[in-house]
Amino acid sequence: MENFLRKLALMTHWLCFAISIAVIGALIVFNAQLDSIFILMSLVFSFTSLLVGSAIRWMFSGRFFLLPWL
Repeated sequence: MENFLRKLALMTHWLCFAISIAVIGALIVFNAQLDSIFILMSLVFSFTSLLVGSAIRWMFSGRFFLLPWL
């Protein structure tokens, strides 16, 4: 069961990382059409998503890494 939870936590970390990268990619593509407050909120959401994924992995594996492949 513990091995399953570790794999699930790693998968969740990858999912949150992918969401973060997708938001940053969308900001790059649509940068000219967005207001600065929306860009700031999107960057905060992206960083928060990355931190949440890292925290979930940390809860189940005991190691804190921002990047999922470490």
